Amino acid sequence: MLTLQETLWQLARNKGRAVILLQASAVLAGCMAFYLNNIRTNEEAIDRLA
Repeated sequence: MLTLQETLWQLARNKGRAVILLQASAVLAGCMAFYLNNIRTNEEAIDRLA
């Protein structure tokens, strides 16, 4: 619980850094979603070839 409180305090104290961190996290999540979708599409294409 202490770590969560410290994390929230740091995010509230450094608002600019928190916004950049959230944007970077959103971009990373988007890239991972694109990557996983690409893997699924490739697997389906390979199954259709077999």
